[in-house]
Amino acid sequence: MAQEYSDRLCHTELGVSLFCESATSESRADLEAASRRRNRKARMSETKESKTFDTVDHIAVAVSDVKGTVDWYLKNFKCQVTYQDDSWALLEFANIRVAFVLPQQHPPHFALLRDPALFGEPKTHRDGTRSVYLHDPSGNSVEVLALK
Repeated sequence: MAQEYSDRLCHTELGVSLFCESATSESRADLEAASRRRNRKARMSETKESKTFDTVDHIAVAVSDVKGTVDWYLKNFKCQVTYQDDSWALLEFANIRVAFVLPQQHPPHFALLRDPALFGEPKTHRDGTRSVYLHDPSGNSVEVLALK
């Protein structure tokens, strides 16, 4: 059995094992895709666990109909509503939260968890969070947010 397996492998000078021509191109493509997925998952988990980078709390996307947008996401994706009113809603996914906002009520933005007092006078929101809105050089809104 070990011999059969080794017959199907080629060893490069770098010590990387690759399937030789005896493996089908389909199985080689499947292996390469699986390897890319494993590498991507490893990179994502490394980023999430990093203590040196700021954490993105949520992304706020402008919509014309909060309820209709929430209903569509709930129907098509695995997520849950953590807050909803007539002017905005917050959905939680496995790796991020997405806010749907009416642009005349709330600016489209992304929110980073950090002490907002470092950037100005924080505003306290009805849920107890505090934040300051900034604009990057391109005019994008950035919310610096402290949770309760």
